[in-house]
Amino acid sequence: MKYRIGLLTSLYDDYAVELLQKFDASIEEGFIPAEVSFVFCSRAKGSSQKSNERIAIIEGLKNIKPLIILSARDFQPELRVQDRKKWRLAYDREVMKLLPEADSYLNVGYMQIIGSEMLETFDILNLHPALPWLGPTGMWPEVIEEQAQRPFPYLLATRQPDLQEELLKIMSISWNKAGGMLHIVSDEPDRGPVISWYEFPLVSPTLDELWSLATETLRNAGFAALKESHTWQELVQEIRHEQFKGEDPLILLTYQKLARGEWSIKNKKLVTNKQVLPGGYCLKHDIANFLTNKGIKNLIGKP
Repeated sequence: MKYRIGLLTSLYDDYAVELLQKFDASIEEGFIPAEVSFVFCSRAKGSSQKSNERIAIIEGLKNIKPLIILSARDFQPELRVQDRKKWRLAYDREVMKLLPEADSYLNVGYMQIIGSEMLETFDILNLHPALPWLGPTGMWPEVIEEQAQRPFPYLLATRQPDLQEELLKIMSISWNKAGGMLHIVSDEPDRGPVISWYEFPLVSPTLDELWSLATETLRNAGFAALKESHTWQELVQEIRHEQFKGEDPLILLTYQKLARGEWSIKNKKLVTNKQVLPGGYCLKHDIANFLTNKGIKNLIGKP
C-alpha cells in the first residue's frame, strides 16, 4: 500500500495552490511514491471569486483527489458566536468524520485553530519559518524581523572597518542563523515535535551589503531609525527570500522519505533506521542538492 497523505487547507492564498500543484507533479513523476487521500478545505465555493478559482484548480489536479469541503463560516454560526471553544470541538469532530484515512496530514494554509482532540487523533505537520531550538514562534513577518535583529549585538561589537571580513564568522554562530522546520502541530503553537528542518547562515552578497548599511545606521541613529529605513525593509525581505528557497524542498523531500519508508512517524516522533530522532532530521545538505539541481522541475523529471 502506498503512503497516504492528507492535506488540510483553507485556500486563502495562491501559495497553497502552488504547493498542491507541486505535490501533484511530484506524485505524477514518481518523486514522491505516495497517494493523496484527500484535500480538505474549510472554505466553500462562493465565498469569493478567488476562492472559486483556487478550488477549480485543485479539482483539476490529476493526483490530488477527492476535494472535501466543509465551510467553517457556515458551520453552526450561532454556536461559533456564543462559545468558540465548543464550536471548535464540534467542527473538528465533523471534519474528522469526513476524512478518509491517511498516514500523516499536512497543514497547507489551514487557517482554523485545531483542538486537542483532533491533534491527538492525527499527526498533522506544519511548516514554520524558524529553527527548532531557537524559534521564534508566531506569524512569519514577526519571525523574520526577530531573526533580523539577532546579529546586531555581534555586529556592533566588531570594528566597522573589519565588518566585511568578520561577517562570515559572525553569521556562523548558531544564534545568527535562520531556517525552517516541519513539526507536528500541538497545543503549544510552533513548538510541536520536530520532524525535519534546515538552516542557513545569513550571508550572501546582497545580505552582506545590507548588514553593513544597517549596522552603520544603527551606530549613528539607533534602532528606531533603522526600523524606519529602507535598508531595514530590504534586509527583512532578503532574509525571507533566502528562507523561502528551502520551504518547498523541505516539504517535498520529507514526504519523499516518508513515502519511501526511509522515515516513519511513531508516537509523534520521527523514526529512521529504528532510531527515534527526538530533534528531527536536518535536511540542509539534501536541500542544497535540491537547489543545485535546479529544484523541483529537475528532481521530478520535468524538462
